[in-house]
Amino acid sequence: MSKTVTKKIAELFEYENGNSKYTKAFCKDHAGEFIVYTGTTIGVFAKVDFADYTTPNLTFTTDGEKAGTIEYITDSGYCIGGHRTVLKPLVTDIDLLYFKYLLQPLFFKNVKRGDVPSLHFNNIKDIQVEVPILPDGRYDLAAQKALAQKYQDIENQKKLLIEKVEELKKYKVFIDSDIQTNYVKVPITKLFTPKGGDMKLSKPYCKDHIGTYPVYSGSTSRKVFENIDTYKYDGEYLTWVIDGLAGYVMKLTGQFSITCHRGILIPTKECKNVDLLYIKYMIEPIFRRRVRGRIGINGKNEYTALKPTHIVNYNDSILIPIDENGNYDLKKQQELAMKYATIETIKENIFDQIYSLTNIIVN
Repeated sequence: MSKTVTKKIAELFEYENGNSKYTKAFCKDHAGEFIVYTGTTIGVFAKVDFADYTTPNLTFTTDGEKAGTIEYITDSGYCIGGHRTVLKPLVTDIDLLYFKYLLQPLFFKNVKRGDVPSLHFNNIKDIQVEVPILPDGRYDLAAQKALAQKYQDIENQKKLLIEKVEELKKYKVFIDSDIQTNYVKVPITKLFTPKGGDMKLSKPYCKDHIGTYPVYSGSTSRKVFENIDTYKYDGEYLTWVIDGLAGYVMKLTGQFSITCHRGILIPTKECKNVDLLYIKYMIEPIFRRRVRGRIGINGKNEYTALKPTHIVNYNDSILIPIDENGNYDLKKQQELAMKYATIETIKENIFDQIYSLTNIIVN
């Protein structure tokens, strides 16, 4: 194995912040062939008729949900817009793909958390990294490339594994131990009216209306967004994440409100003798299959969406057990819900172990 030398990031790279002039309007006025990378967008935000950069560089997102995410851009010509920083090599004989994999976990670790996560060059410039060197002290480019290939192979295997896990999450195990049980296929919209949350419930609004009633937003856990002095809903409801990690369903009980990042299923007059926990296990895999957008490895940097209109338009159905009279069998639903809960606990434990393995950093 090659010897290594310890270097600060600032000794290896200089930085340039992206140019905020690259708005949609500006790019439209300068339409051309060179891609503009801006904000959280890696892809075609726009194309302009000139290039600010003509050599490969690393670039990372400075704020937002993808803060700290490094991209390796190899285009022959491109531009960098706002909310993004370019890392330009100060030295020769370094492999940028190697440094992408080397620096990524360090960047994520140093993201400043808050209402808007952020990472700027000053936060990471003094971080020290190990660089392979040759016996004469020069950087060992071949060793870097070999390590980069190893990292890439591992990341590809991680990605395949996580994709299988995410695909498995979209499917449910259908339990039917009682061959005498009959089911009826019921459209979700027959039982519930999907509705979005309240757009006014921002952080500033909530801080101006501090109280004791919880507000829930787009978290997949029961984490409370804020507590305010009033509430919108009182009772037991199923809610789902509209954007971000979209489609995950959570049952909420009591007096509460929800932001525009969470939706709620309002029971219709047809929604009688149904167990909400059973319904949750039936609809969550459907909702996760229906999300639109980007799903990242380990659920990181996922941005998907499932709006109330999507649920209405898809008009999916679920199976509900019925008794001999054709009525919804509440007791059977509750029995099945307990079995599904046990299965979901086992699945989540397995998923957590897989995620832990895929988060291991190989040196």
